[in-house]
Amino acid sequence: MLPIILLFHVRSRICAALLASAIFKKYSKLSPTIDMRDKFQIQALNFETYAGMFIDQCYEYNDKRACELL
Repeated sequence: MLPIILLFHVRSRICAALLASAIFKKYSKLSPTIDMRDKFQIQALNFETYAGMFIDQCYEYNDKRACELL
């Protein structure tokens, strides 16, 4: 899937995770079934969490730099 491929090819992991989340949210809105909609929403949330984890790691390493990223 495109969102997962982004994580491997986009240098900024935070941006890639947020883009993937946005893509899955769009998939969710366009999904014809409730089951698929729910799966896409879960994936979107997972990627948002992943981006948050990167920010947390950046903050532990350099809090000023992490704030600049936001």
